[in-house]
Amino acid sequence: MRAMAVSMIIFTVAIAKATFIESDFGTPASKIAVYNARWFEILLLHLTITLVVNIIRYKMYQREKWPTLLFHLSFILMMVGAGITRYMGYEGQMRIGVGETTNIMYNATPHFSLRANDLVNQYTHDEARWLSEGVENPFQFDFQLPNQNKVEVEYISYKEGMIDSIVEDPVNGGDALELVIRGESKFVFKGQQAIVGGMNFSFERENPSMPGVEIKEVEGMLYIQSVSPFEMVDMTSLSVQDRQTNNIDPSLRQKIPADTIIPFYANTLYNIGDESIVLRGYRRGVTLEKVKSPDKDGGANFLTIKLTSGDETRLVDIDGGANYIIQYEYFQFAGLNFEVGYGAMPIELPFYVECRDFQLDTYPGSTMPSSYASEVTVIDEANDHTHEQRIYMNNVMDYRGF
Repeated sequence: MRAMAVSMIIFTVAIAKATFIESDFGTPASKIAVYNARWFEILLLHLTITLVVNIIRYKMYQREKWPTLLFHLSFILMMVGAGITRYMGYEGQMRIGVGETTNIMYNATPHFSLRANDLVNQYTHDEARWLSEGVENPFQFDFQLPNQNKVEVEYISYKEGMIDSIVEDPVNGGDALELVIRGESKFVFKGQQAIVGGMNFSFERENPSMPGVEIKEVEGMLYIQSVSPFEMVDMTSLSVQDRQTNNIDPSLRQKIPADTIIPFYANTLYNIGDESIVLRGYRRGVTLEKVKSPDKDGGANFLTIKLTSGDETRLVDIDGGANYIIQYEYFQFAGLNFEVGYGAMPIELPFYVECRDFQLDTYPGSTMPSSYASEVTVIDEANDHTHEQRIYMNNVMDYRGF
């Protein structure tokens, strides 16, 4: 009984500590420091064993001790349920717009993913890992492909709420394009490539690691070329209202065939894939620094890792986090092609879900939600099954164990 009391005290203190950590640094920090820590798992296992031992030692199965027995069994049941959920289950999100159908969910636990190849052999490293600026959770590993040098991968830092800031540096700086996408500036330096809006943009770079959008400079003029067709719109021909509502006259949209080289102008809207991009400017003699966003929930999260191979070293910044769908950074290092990302990994489900409608009600006179509901259709072609269901607050949908 004394051992169980000590375990309960430690458990209570740990939960209180986790609450304060979560309040100060967020959920990932509390998972790293407490909930996902090995010592916390051992504590819960010890607490469960002492509960079972006390039931047997004090013969709580006797009728007069049933209330105490129920108290112990309830704790054991919670521990067993938590263990099954932790080691045998997983959770995530399905992001479905009205009228859309998908069978993809995204894991709630972020993953660090690294792939490297030399066009013959490939190395893959995928691991579930929480990262937080408030509580460090470093990692380190190495690998070696046949006939290639060994590469060491080391965690450097994880920064939250960061934004890119351009700093004038005529001596050591380079030339960069400032692209605006979704209201945020993204920078692509000359001779480099970057993922912008899910597409690979390269600027004066020979042999980009993957196809996408190439930008060249010829005699002081910028030119753009894309592997897929796109549209361009002269922003000066739009009214302020048209820009705010994205109400663009179809006659103003100029369609550009794939692999066509055209001038790349500022104040022109380029619709490439599912994204709209504007060239804000061409900055010369600058360097890029990441600084804290002045907005509490602004900016992006960045994982920085260091790659080392012999005398060659490179730092890589990876945009990602627990609430991000994983996006890969593509680059070359030590003669290898790399894909590195951090975020929620997609999981394919054995059936599809269609969102037919979504309803959101608010309290009178405010924008605070009072209730919400989704009208969905489950489409299971493998079992020739289809049914409709309404999902709303505290009323979930269960199907095939999901």
